[in-house]
Amino acid sequence: MRYQVLSFNYKECSLEQRESIAFKSKEEIETFLKTITDFDFILEAFVINTCNRVEIVTSSRDSFATYHTILGILSKTKGINFYELEKSALYYEKDKAVEHIFKVVSSLESMVIGEAQITGQVKEAFKISFENKTAGAELNRLVSSAVRCAAQVRNSTNISENPVSIASVAVAQAEVERESLSGMVGLVIGAGEMGRLAAKHLLRAGADVLIVSRTIAHAQSLAEELGENVKVGEYEKLSYYLNKYRLLFTATRAKEPIITKEMVEEKLINRTWFDMAIPRDISKDIDFDNIKVYYIDDLQAISSSNHALRREKAL
Repeated sequence: MRYQVLSFNYKECSLEQRESIAFKSKEEIETFLKTITDFDFILEAFVINTCNRVEIVTSSRDSFATYHTILGILSKTKGINFYELEKSALYYEKDKAVEHIFKVVSSLESMVIGEAQITGQVKEAFKISFENKTAGAELNRLVSSAVRCAAQVRNSTNISENPVSIASVAVAQAEVERESLSGMVGLVIGAGEMGRLAAKHLLRAGADVLIVSRTIAHAQSLAEELGENVKVGEYEKLSYYLNKYRLLFTATRAKEPIITKEMVEEKLINRTWFDMAIPRDISKDIDFDNIKVYYIDDLQAISSSNHALRREKAL
């Protein structure tokens, strides 16, 4: 029995490639896992699906067959040429697969080294597969060992000091653009973990926050958690909000852009927007002179110096 990992990540894949490969829903992941584990040589599998990576982790009896089967099914379901898909993939097996997963879970392969979200994301990814009976004891052993390793990395190095995330990089860049966020309102779209982090960093920077979510109960729950300087907006008024406020941070799980050119009014106010989602929430054809849009790869470039420092501390 062997471990394998087929990896598509921000180091090898462009934003456009990651958008096309990413799984758009939990149901899509479950269907994919059921399809590949129907092959008798693939014993267990789970998928790590984040804004920066898609990692397909398997335990199988035949590495060669597993590699080609997964690429073939992914090619068919995503409508991507097999050989183009293969060019953007990194493949690990046996000890190299274990080493790679340990690095991923420890955030050593993250866009921002030291970010705290990836461990929880991997645990949740495994849980989905385990509950659907496409993963079991073998991959549980791998994930459990990787989580213990991640804890040891955090405890024995300095990479978790002043923990950062893409959301914190976005808010820091907003401060660079605006000099001060005190008294401003940050529009946060999405009440998931990334939206929560963006809201928390905005509050620390002195801004008020307006949270908008398709599920208003999620936004209300987050507002109650974060305090009186956080208000809840109506999703149906999204177009109004994005034309009113100067700062926008979005991180939803929408399959298509939720902010399109048709929604934007030409105004004299300068606006700065941060899209932290994969696929993108903000349509790439928005090109107004007074709207500056940062996509997730732009934020990665901004964080590169911090990335190098944290890698040095991890050695």
